[in-house]
Amino acid sequence: MVCARNYGLAHSIRDIYLKILPNRGYTRHPYDPEDDSSIAMQHRINHLTVLIRSLLPGSSDASAVSERLQLLLEGDSEEEETVTLSVSRLRRMAISADNHDHVWSQGIVTPYQYNVGDLGYVPEGKSFESFVVLCNVITDGKLSLGLDHLATGWQSTWVNGFINRQRLDSFLYPPNISGWQVVLPPGGQQDIQIVHEASVSSVSLAWGFLLDEGKKLARTHNVDPQDLILVTRVGTDQRFNLKDLGALGFHHIHPAANQRPGFGNSAFGHPNTRPGFGFPGPQMGGRPQHPGHFGMGFPHQQPMPVILYLFTSPEKSHESVWSESPMYQPSSQAPPTRAKFISSFRG
Repeated sequence: MVCARNYGLAHSIRDIYLKILPNRGYTRHPYDPEDDSSIAMQHRINHLTVLIRSLLPGSSDASAVSERLQLLLEGDSEEEETVTLSVSRLRRMAISADNHDHVWSQGIVTPYQYNVGDLGYVPEGKSFESFVVLCNVITDGKLSLGLDHLATGWQSTWVNGFINRQRLDSFLYPPNISGWQVVLPPGGQQDIQIVHEASVSSVSLAWGFLLDEGKKLARTHNVDPQDLILVTRVGTDQRFNLKDLGALGFHHIHPAANQRPGFGNSAFGHPNTRPGFGFPGPQMGGRPQHPGHFGMGFPHQQPMPVILYLFTSPEKSHESVWSESPMYQPSSQAPPTRAKFISSFRG
């Protein structure tokens, strides 16, 4: 059976229940400091919204509907006149159904400020910028949970009025360095975006940890259990703008030393507002000399593309560097290049 607009029956039923809620089923954060309703009520409504989406299937699969309903009725007995469905109980049901991977996200975060496993809270009436870290439950040994690391990259350019965006393949160097090959067309310009992420391997286990240990940890740190927040995912976002200057007669200039890369969280849904990273000033040099190609080049000489390698890392101690060699050489300064190009931050 299908309903209006070809949505399944289960999806339509779930949508009805979500629209009954004060937020009409839409939620992005646990609470909004500018909302007139109490923070406690916002917490309940927004968490309930997430759990309804987890427990009520959006498909018309009859077996899935039956399994979820059985979870809702689990623990009921003839002696019980009513069944109290607290948010905690609903959350355990969602975890048991292996369908509770929801996480709250914050888009703009200072780079390297938090680590996976940080446990903390936001003071009442404040925004996430005031997040207070109490401890790290992973490094303290309170939670044993695997971590997943992911590095992704893209290069994009304008072609005939449209953005052509292509995925970049990476190659790894120990301990935690990712190399990226970038081909810069003659006289071309490329936008490069590199995202490094670290996250817990199981969000459900992280939720289960808060349910089991939250009250104890809250008493230890003198906060309310419902205010505890566990950081399950962090990331860095690096963006570069490359311009080929091969046709211009610039001389080689070494990049400024000891420039810290700046990172943001634009890959997680918000604009990147962090300072630039990479080389803040131009990095220019002579294009590699090819037979029959010197300086400005001959009038009929076909210019060659520039092949560059970018080395990045999620580690705070690593400087992102450009090189003309695919072999990574750890150094306090970026290696010199012969190619004429400008590398600058673009956020």
